[in-house]
Order: sequence, then structure tokens, then C-alpha cells
Amino acid sequence: LTARVNDAAGNTATSSAVVYTLSTTGPTVTETLTADTGSSAADHITANPALSGTGLANTVVHFTIDGTPVAATATTDAQGAWSFLPSGLADGSHTIVASQTDSFGNTGSASLSFTLDTAAPSGGTPDLTAGSDTGTSNTDNLTSATAPTFTVALTPTAAVGDTVQLLLGGSPLAHPVTHVITATDVTAGSVSLTVTAGDLGADGTRQIAAQFSDAAGNSSTTSALSFTLDTTAPTVAITSAGGPVNQASQTISGTVDVADAGASVTILDGATAIGTAVVQGNGSWSTTV
Repeated sequence: LTARVNDAAGNTATSSAVVYTLSTTGPTVTETLTADTGSSAADHITANPALSGTGLANTVVHFTIDGTPVAATATTDAQGAWSFLPSGLADGSHTIVASQTDSFGNTGSASLSFTLDTAAPSGGTPDLTAGSDTGTSNTDNLTSATAPTFTVALTPTAAVGDTVQLLLGGSPLAHPVTHVITATDVTAGSVSLTVTAGDLGADGTRQIAAQFSDAAGNSSTTSALSFTLDTTAPTVAITSAGGPVNQASQTISGTVDVADAGASVTILDGATAIGTAVVQGNGSWSTTV
């Protein structure tokens, strides 16, 4: 800029030029979740409230959390990058505004709304249903079912949309057993999950647990149920069919190939049960009919 003056006599004078810069535009500020841990990378659901973004290089970034300015700040580096970890945020919805003011007094800002969820859903240890627990009682955790069903109790931390998955020995089954919790499940207080036939492997002791996950990426695993899978029927033989046939009472004895002490043997006359015996520790059994 220059200034020019004209006097009454017609003389003109011009000042030296003054150079200045006009700026009316604030800095461009960006803001994003450092780790959007939800079901997608852009659903703004997270278990981690850390923020990052860009702005004017080497300049302070101020923050407003849910409408209230906070004292904590960040400073951009030489490339304009910044990071910030809000403290004391409770689970729920939040809006955080990041702003910068340049040397001309212009302010630029960015706003980000997200849902913070740091609590993992949880539930009870899986349990064989009465129909799948085929042992001598329906609570002995002994089954002959190749595709057993398990129930898993829900706690108040489990919500509609959370996921329950069965784990065999700490890993998903060959055919993953996964269930999305519904409102009906929450009302019932439990879910039922059925394993695909054959996925439990060979007969023996198994450990099965349930893993709960939510939309924010939080997860927890229940304690494991130890149960015995026994899908092979024992071979039973009669070694003595009794004494003389003119005696009304006969002692029938035999063996089973698996020494399953306490197992029951039923004696049949055709299709009619006429007696029972208890298997001994050495696999033998005997009864009078």
C-alpha cells in the first residue's frame, strides 16, 4: 500500500510502500479415531478413544469435549500431524471438536462424533442341554451325541447384536458355531448353540468355552466346560446263561469290552426286559432273573 498527498499548490508526494498479507481463512483441521475397533473401520464405534488428525504445522490444537473446552492440548509436528488421547471419558456417545488458530487470528476446526464402548459382554460357562447330556444323569457331562447342543447363560452385560461363539480347546470349531444375540435371547436369559456332527473329534475328554464379542470389538471368554464324548457302544456278551432249565430262577452273567464300572446292563427275553445288572470295575456283570 502507498499513500499519496496533493497540496493546494498542486504538489504531489507518495509514501513508501507498505507490504502486508491478508488472510481470512482458518487452518484446515482433520480429525479421526486412531483405531475404529467396531465392526467396520468407519462405524465410529470404538473401545479406544485415541484421536489423530492433521492441521497447521507446529501449532497448538485445542479441544472441546461434548461442548466443554478442556485444558489438554496437542501440538502438530512439522508435517502437521497431531494425536490426542482424551481422559476420563465414560462409555457412551461423545462429540469432540479439534481447533487451531493461526497467526492472523483465523480459526479452523473439525468435529467427530463416536460411541465409546470399553465393556466386554460376558456370560456363563456352556452347559450340555438335558437332551444332549446322555449319561446316567443329565448333569454328569457325559454324552454320546455327535452334534450336542449347549446352553450359555447371558449376563446383563450382553446386549442385542452381541455375538456368542463356541470354542473347542480355545479355538473355533471346524464349522464355527456363532450366534447373534436377539431380544428374545435377552428375555430368555440364555442362548442355545449346536455343534456340527463330527466337529468334536474322537471320543475323549473335551473342553468347550464361549466367547462373547460386541460391536466395539470388546470380547471375553467364559471358563470352559469339561465333558466326556463317548459315541462308541460297548460290546456285551453273556458268558453264562444260568443253570438247569427246570429252575425258575437263573443267574445270568457276562462281560462288556469296556470296564465302565457302574454302567447298567439290561437282560432281555426277546424284547421284554426281565432284569438288570451293574458292570463291575473289571467289566463283568451278573444278575438273577
